[in-house]
Amino acid sequence: MPAGTLTVMESEWITDGQTTGLVAERPLAENSTDQQEPPVADAIEPSASELTVDAIEQVLGQVEQALVRLDEGTYGRCATCGVSIDDARMAEEPTTQACTGCAAAPVA
Repeated sequence: MPAGTLTVMESEWITDGQTTGLVAERPLAENSTDQQEPPVADAIEPSASELTVDAIEQVLGQVEQALVRLDEGTYGRCATCGVSIDDARMAEEPTTQACTGCAAAPVA
């Protein structure tokens, strides 16, 4: 490196609960984004992993509700009209709570 050149270093530290020590230092790449703020859009919009976690949590909630209905003896029955939900519909969408007629009905 030429004299007078400023180099930004990235440091890795390790802590074992009692002591802290430097593990490694290396120069950051010139185009590194490690020290830059994320663009505003990234700070506002959820990441793909956040969306995936939200989707998984939603499905998990639906499965938990279906298990409760199974324990209560109401699994496979429409929560709106009480009619038995078609086996093909239950096989396609096991967490459904509505028969085909109630699912197609407009929400008032």
